[in-house]
Amino acid sequence: LKLSVPRKLRGQLADKAKALLKKDIELKFPDGKAKVEVSSSAGAMTVIASKQPTGVKTVKNLAANLPDKTQVTIDDDWVELECKKAKIASGWVKNKHIVGRPATGAKLKIRDAGGYGSVMVRKAAKQDEGKNVAGYLADDTDVTILKHWIEAAWDAAEGGGGLFGGGAVPAGRGFIPGCDVPEDDVTLQGKSEDCWAAATDLGKALGVELNAEQVGGGGEPAAKGRGKGAKGRGRGRGRGRG
Repeated sequence: LKLSVPRKLRGQLADKAKALLKKDIELKFPDGKAKVEVSSSAGAMTVIASKQPTGVKTVKNLAANLPDKTQVTIDDDWVELECKKAKIASGWVKNKHIVGRPATGAKLKIRDAGGYGSVMVRKAAKQDEGKNVAGYLADDTDVTILKHWIEAAWDAAEGGGGLFGGGAVPAGRGFIPGCDVPEDDVTLQGKSEDCWAAATDLGKALGVELNAEQVGGGGEPAAKGRGKGAKGRGRGRGRGRG
C-alpha cells in the first residue's frame, strides 16, 4: 500500500509502527533529509516556485517553473493562517504546530510541537523574530488556513523550465505550494488485508487520514475502513518558537 503521511508526523509514525504493525508487515519511508519530488496537483506538468509566498503569479515573483519530478531539498514548512480571535488577518507558523493537514480554507487548531503551550506567529515567512513577531497563540486556538507553502531549494536542470516551460532551470530556491509537494512516499508491504488494517490503525494513532492506495492494482477490502483517528488535546507552558 502507498500512504500519504504528513512529514511532520513521520517521527511519530516510526514509533507507532513498532507497536501496531505485525512482524510480517514492512514500513518504508525516505530519510527526513532526502530530496523529494514535486508534482503539479492541477496536472499542469510543471510547478511554479515563487520568490515570495504571496500567490502573485508575475515574472518578478517567479523563482522557477519546475517540471514534475524535479527533486528539491525542503528547507522549511510554512503555513499562512488567519485567527479572528487574536485579530490576526495573516500570520505565519511552522506546519509542525498545526493539528491536521493544512488544506486551504480548513479550520484547524494550533498546538506547539515542543509542548510549550503557545506558538509564535510571524508576520512573514522567515526565521527572523523581533519585529517579525505578530504574537503568540495558545494551544487549541482555532485558526483558518490561508495557504500551505514549502520553502525549498533545487539544483540546475538542463531543460523543462523557463517562463512557459521547456527551458533550462537554474539552481535556486523559493516557495512551492504544499499541495505540489506530495507526501505519498510511504509504503506498507505485506499481505494486502493486513496492510489495509495496519493503515487504518496507523491513521487512528496519528489522527489523520492516510489516504491509503493499493500499488499495482486492487483496492480496499469491502470490510476495511480508513480510520481518520481521534484528535488529542495537549497542553504545556511557555512560548514555543518553532
